[in-house]
Order: sequence, then C-alpha cells, then structure tokens
Amino acid sequence: MTIDAATVGAYLAERGVVPKDAELTVEVLTGGVSGSVLAVRGPGIALVVKQALPQLLVEDEWIAPARRTDTEAAALRLAAKLISGRVPPVVDSDAGEHVVVLQHAPAGWRNWQAEMLDGRVHAASGTWAGDTLGRLHAATEGDEEVAAAFADYEAFAALRLEPYYGTAMERLPRLAPAIAPLVEELRESRACLVHGDYAPKNILLGRDGAWILDAEVAHVGNPVFDLAFFLAFPLLTAVQKPALAGACSELTANFVTAYPRRAGKLMPSWQSLSAHTGAMVLARTDGRSPAAFLDRSAARRARKLGERLLLDPAPDLAAIVASCA
Repeated sequence: MTIDAATVGAYLAERGVVPKDAELTVEVLTGGVSGSVLAVRGPGIALVVKQALPQLLVEDEWIAPARRTDTEAAALRLAAKLISGRVPPVVDSDAGEHVVVLQHAPAGWRNWQAEMLDGRVHAASGTWAGDTLGRLHAATEGDEEVAAAFADYEAFAALRLEPYYGTAMERLPRLAPAIAPLVEELRESRACLVHGDYAPKNILLGRDGAWILDAEVAHVGNPVFDLAFFLAFPLLTAVQKPALAGACSELTANFVTAYPRRAGKLMPSWQSLSAHTGAMVLARTDGRSPAAFLDRSAARRARKLGERLLLDPAPDLAAIVASCA
C-alpha cells in the first residue's frame, strides 16, 4: 500500500493513531529523496508520516531496501533511551507497510542546514551536535544486543557506500586508489551504533531543544563515518558561501572538540577523519546524490577541497578547521 496525501488519514485511523472522525490537514514535505514524507495535523494532532521508496527520487537508478523505515523506528526508540529528548518520539511503526509515524517538531523549529544557507550558522550548536553524537556512540560501544539488533548492513551499503563512495570512485578514477581503503575500513569495523545520516540537514533546532532525524541507515559500524558525514556540510556551506567561513570554522571546532569528551577512544585520528571527510566532500560533488545547494563554481572548489583532505590529510584540529576558510 502506498501512503499519500489522499490515503494517510484513513491509514492512521485504521492503525488507531488518530480518531476516525478527526479533521486532518496533510502537507507533503519535500527535500529528501528516500521516501514519501507527510505532515499530518488536526486538533491535538501533529505528526510526520514516512514511508520508504524502493527507488529513490534521483535521476540515476538507486534501489534500496524499503525495510529501512523499520530500522529507523528501532534506532529512534533506542536513541530515546540513550540520549533522551534529542530525537522525535516514535508514535507508531508498521513493518508490513514500512511506515513510521513520528511526533511533529514544535512550532518554530527550523532545519539547521536551511538556517546555515540563510546565513544563520548557529556555530554554538556544534557543541550540542558533537556531544550528542559522542553520547550515542559511547553508549552503544561493544553492546552485543545493539550489535545483533542493527547488524543489517544492506541499507547502509545501498544508500551510502555504493552511491557515495562507489560512484565517486567511478567518476573520479584517479582518486579511487585513495578512496577504496576507506570503504574497506567502513565495511570491516563494528564498533558502535552509527547513525549514517548525521548532518545539519537532518537536525532540527528550536529555542528549547534540538532533534536528530532520519536514522534509516543506522547500523553497527565505524564511528568515523558519522563524523565525516557531519563535517562535510559546514565545509560545503563555507565553499558555497565564503562569507560564512568563519562561523563554519567555529561550528566545526565546537563539534570536533565536544565529540571526544563523550566518545573517548572512539575518536579517530585526525588523519583518518580528514581522509574520510575529504571522501565525503567528493561524494557530495560527484556521488549519486550531490549537494543541491552547490552551484557549478562552488562544486569545482569543493572538489579541490575534498581531494586535498583525502590525499594530504590534516594532521590536527586546527588544520581541519582551517579547511572551512
């Protein structure tokens, strides 16, 4: 069954999520490529309904398992216990139709990446983001139950390794020898729960809190992926909008300073973090899902930045932060 604006009300009523006679308004939310996302509102009702698509909404063929919404529901429920208040509550999940229903964010909360592109970088929130990620990684490190529950690697491979790293290697063959070992690192490590989509584009900021969204590819893996995935966004934002470089540098410094305070030994070396961040920047210029906010000139500059971070890894925090300039 396909859940859309016409059917979502009846679906939610049948699931017992809303009253059968509830007067609902439905808004189709845009911005993502992996599924249909609907905002459903009514008296005392404020929900987000997500259903995974097997074929993602991009020009290239991009197939991924629809059960990733089941993974997201499980990951958010786990995160609600480990980092309470930092993820949206799961209201309902339907493994049969691969639907997850979440509480809608409070009024006035904004998407962090959209805020950054509007010139409001919120650099201080980098500390929150690093602290939150460090807490999540540290709390799941070596946990056998978590490892068993999130052992499925297929969605991560289909939605991250192949279309990001793999496609970048195909389109930038001279850099493939440097990227290939990073892919193997990601495949081999099973250290902690990795969100897999941890970035400002998937974080909502509000006056009284913040939420992490979109845990569809959560898995037990290598924590460096989450760090690199996040860092690529302030770097790319600074490339697109040079006037924001100083604020993006501050955000980056706050993030990579806060993370190891919680994660400890899970913090990768600066060289490893730099190389993975470079590969992720290249994935957002030449992968299957390029960053939509980059214009052609910025994409060329970003490609040079990614190559530099990949081939000449930064030796310390200052060098990584300086990459925003």
